[in-house]
Amino acid sequence: MEFSFPRKLTVAPVVIVALLLGVFVATGSKPVHVFGGPTPPASGVVGYGASTIGGTAGTVTNVTSLAQLRTLVGQSGSRILVLPRTRQTWDLGGSDLDITQPNVTIDGGAVIFKGAGIKILTSQVILQNVTSHAGDVTGNAADVDPFTINGYSPAGQNHCRDHIVLNHVEGLWGPDVGGLAILGCVHDTTVQYSIFGEGLVHSAHAGSTSDAAGHSYSVNVADNYGNPANRVTLYGNLLTTSGGRNPRVIGATCTDVIDSVLYNYSDGPSGNPTSLNLIGNTYKKGPAPAAAGIAFRTSPWLYSKDLDYYNTLIPASTYVSGAQAIGFSFSTPSGDSQTVRRSTPACAPSASSIGAPAAYSMVTAQAGPVIRSDQTQRLLDNVINGTGTYYDGAAYPAPNPTWP
Repeated sequence: MEFSFPRKLTVAPVVIVALLLGVFVATGSKPVHVFGGPTPPASGVVGYGASTIGGTAGTVTNVTSLAQLRTLVGQSGSRILVLPRTRQTWDLGGSDLDITQPNVTIDGGAVIFKGAGIKILTSQVILQNVTSHAGDVTGNAADVDPFTINGYSPAGQNHCRDHIVLNHVEGLWGPDVGGLAILGCVHDTTVQYSIFGEGLVHSAHAGSTSDAAGHSYSVNVADNYGNPANRVTLYGNLLTTSGGRNPRVIGATCTDVIDSVLYNYSDGPSGNPTSLNLIGNTYKKGPAPAAAGIAFRTSPWLYSKDLDYYNTLIPASTYVSGAQAIGFSFSTPSGDSQTVRRSTPACAPSASSIGAPAAYSMVTAQAGPVIRSDQTQRLLDNVINGTGTYYDGAAYPAPNPTWP
């Protein structure tokens, strides 16, 4: 397996949005996460994306169909799109849901998307409670991720995206990256309290058959053109049951992975960032790698260069602090993986850590969409119970995931 891996808000609009979406607005000097409803901008979002406004104070629409949603995400103006609160599956039919116009907030309710991915191709976007189970898409499988924030689309060009929040989302079963891809010039972004993973080992992706260990990946923060991500916070997330890219960070500056849980993986965090903080994270060994005959690596950070733009080691780039290991002991960094370690953060952390033990309890209780599906509960139970297996795509031998 390849393991290279603001406008200022006034009180009134925030309160109005909170009431419309059924949220609790946190108070005090530090944002307080309240489980039980979506969290609005400037109150429950931590890190670099906290000033994102999305569709705040815009027109609220109760969306009742996929066709209506496709139309609304392509329109201009501030808008809040609220999807049904009763369980529904919306099949994208191999055509990604492209979010192309800024100033939009989408609350996914109880809808599960499948059959393609969700792509953010603009700035000022908030996605919360959105579930994307991409599935083994047979079209352009190399370009299908459950969630993509694309800072170089079309390919080879930089089109910077900024002020983006993914809050309580869930991304599974992408044939390329199983959960989330942040590509190129993406700034001032927070991804929090979300679940990514169960990357497909063998799937329609061509790379899944060139290696016996397949193509099972979780989260990729990558840049191939020299204008990387900057000021990105990954906070309180679960990265689960994917062989590698948990996450992979290439080139990015001022990037944080804080108070998250990495479970049932083969390779943990890796890459060749410019500056990265890994703080307060829990690394938990699961049964899937051994069952699949894949090695489990015990390093809290593994240097891995990119094959394209970032193919030269960047010394003193990565700060690791407050990690806890469950079910194994960390190995001592050596070689290039030691050369890239630093003793103090290059960029001040964008969010305060509550410590790995408390964060583990927080993530296993709160991560994922607020209206939980059976799949969401299964993923959280797997972490707690030490269970879970690697999945293949629909056309490959079992075990296969159950869509949606």
